[in-house]
This record gives sequence, C-alpha cells and structure tokens, in this order.
Amino acid sequence: MTLNRNRKTLFLVFALFIALSVNLPRILILFGVTDGIGDFFKNVSALDVIIRFSTLFLFSWSSLLLNTQIFKIKRKSNGMILLGQNLLLLALALFVLIFLYPKLTSTNLVPSQLYFLIFIYSICALLLFLFSRVLLLQMRHQEEMITQERLKQQNLENELMALKNQINPHFLFNALNSFNALISTNTKATQFVNKLSFMYRYILQGADREVVFLHEELKFLESYHFLNKVRYGDKLTLNIAIDDRFLDKKIPTLGLQLLVENAVKHNEISNENPLSIEVYGDTDSIYVSNKIQPRSTWVESTGKGLQNLDKRFYLLCEKHITITNDDNLFKVKLPLIP
Repeated sequence: MTLNRNRKTLFLVFALFIALSVNLPRILILFGVTDGIGDFFKNVSALDVIIRFSTLFLFSWSSLLLNTQIFKIKRKSNGMILLGQNLLLLALALFVLIFLYPKLTSTNLVPSQLYFLIFIYSICALLLFLFSRVLLLQMRHQEEMITQERLKQQNLENELMALKNQINPHFLFNALNSFNALISTNTKATQFVNKLSFMYRYILQGADREVVFLHEELKFLESYHFLNKVRYGDKLTLNIAIDDRFLDKKIPTLGLQLLVENAVKHNEISNENPLSIEVYGDTDSIYVSNKIQPRSTWVESTGKGLQNLDKRFYLLCEKHITITNDDNLFKVKLPLIP
C-alpha cells in the first residue's frame, strides 16, 4: 500500500516537472518576463558571476536540505511550517541579490531584471521542492528496506538461537508429563513441572512472534520467578506493579525475562543480601530495577543480551531502551509498543 502511494506521488511530481519544463518559455512570455532578458546579461564581470553563482548554489543546497529533512528522514513534517520555511529561504536569496548585489557590484538592477530574478528564483524554488520530494520518498523507501532487512536478520538470529536451545519438543513434553505423573502426590514438585512446561511452550510459540502482549509476558515472568523461588526461597523477591492500562500494550518476546535473569545472574542472593527486583510501569514505559550487589564469584557474561534487546526495540518501534546505574540502583526502561 505504501509503495503504491509512493509511486503515485513520484508519477505526479515528474508529470508536473515535465509539464512545467516544456511550457516554461510560454510562461515567461505570458508574464512579460522576457522583455528584460537582453539587459539581464549586460555588464557581466567575474564578481557578477561569483555572486550569482554562489547565491544560487547556496539557495539550491539549502532548499534540498530543508525539504528532504536529511537529519529527520523518519519524522513527519508540518506542511504549513515547511511552506513558510521555503518562502523565507526564497526571500533571503532574493534579498541578497536585490539589495546586496547593487552595493557589491555598483550596478543597479532595472525593474525588468528584478522581475526576471524573482520569477526565475520562484521557478527554481518550485523545481527544487519537487525534486527534493522525490529524493525524500526514495530515502524513506530505502530506510524502510534497510529496517526490514535488519528485522529479518534479527529474526533469523532469534530463530537460530531458539533452534540451538531446543531439544525435541514432543520428547520433552512427554517426559515432563511422565515425570508429573510420578510426582503427583508432591504438590510443589507438580507445580514446578507445570510451570516449566508452560514456560517451554511459551518460548516455542514466541519464536514465531516478534512481540507479545504485556499481560502474556508478565504471566511467563511469574512462572519464571516460581522456578527461581524453588532455588532461592525468600532470599529472592519479584514485585510487579503494573497498571491495567498497560496490559494490552506489546513488548518483544522474553524482554522482561531477560532483565530478571540478568539480575539473578549478576547479583549476590543470600540470607545476608536478599535480592528484590521491581517491575513497574509509568507513562507508556516499563521499568525493571534492582539494587546492585555484585556476586563474590566471577560470572561469565558476553554483554550482548542488553545490546540485542535494544536492537530489537529499535527495529520494532524505532526507540531505544534506557539503562541507568545511579545510587547503587540498576534500572532499565523499556518503551511499550502500541
């Protein structure tokens, strides 16, 4: 749909450009601008050429930068503001020629030359605007293609990682069910197996989805925390305070689990140093924080977990995660996806 709309816009721009170019001589005659063309090329000097060339070059270059918004390709611009900026740029270029040119060259411009300059620069402004719109569409299309390729590559990496971590799913589920039957009299063990089975099914299903609803991720996170509680008991707590208005927002699959896993992996958890992990929402973002209490033993880490998570967020919603490490508190801010 977007490509068809872009093509139609390109066709319209080129059609206007061709029609304007072919009929430009007739337009000049219609407005009587050609009467002063003969006088326009009199008294040509090196200074005259330098001033006119520099002015037109700077005007064209500034117009292209302004209309393509080269530093804000992905942001939508306000049409009226952009129109005003173009008119201001045109007025500035004409000011340089009409008011400063006579002072620099000691040559006065007759009215016919003034009209010719205004007309020519107005036509140039229109052509530059049309040309820059074409460039902008191409730049946006190219940026979309690059983003799609990056997302495909990231998905392939995630699928590869999932494949590496998978044992035969049916074999594992059958084994878990068999084990569950053996320990049916042990309530806590049965809960453990059920949570583990749910988590494994969630991970397998998540391999086919880029994002999940926040309430799904939170349910998975609670199951993950249950498994950790079996090991750490009351030494590890997970406090989740999420308003209901956030629950239907989306988040990359296993995004929260990764942060909780990192907290458990890199921090001391003992009777002397219990670990509390906070998960809460605020202004369309989710925060995961914990007190920093480094382990006494060395923990192997590649440091790529947070980098990959940040890359996934940017590819999905063009936003980065925010990591802070202040007052002995490690906090990660995750933007929610509408």
